[in-house]
Amino acid sequence: DPGLHSVHTGASTLHMYETANGLRFVLYTDNGSKGQDGPSIRSALRHIYTEIWVDSVVRSPLYRCPDDNSKPFDISSTNFEGRLDAYLGSMPWLR
Repeated sequence: DPGLHSVHTGASTLHMYETANGLRFVLYTDNGSKGQDGPSIRSALRHIYTEIWVDSVVRSPLYRCPDDNSKPFDISSTNFEGRLDAYLGSMPWLR
């Protein structure tokens, strides 16, 4: 899987998962977090896309695939945020 997966600084790390169509999911973590490692966070970002984003947003009857003339889709009209909060709250490296 080529591409940028994370950027580390002295205090924090930026983790990224990019989908085949160019959608990016990014998580910013403190380097002092317990249980934090690149592969598990990357797996979490992949899960957020495949299990939460696709189910909550893409499969929503309100979703409109963006084109050059459309305004951005408002994800607050879905249950994405609630499912995302619940999932991330269950991660040991986020506590």
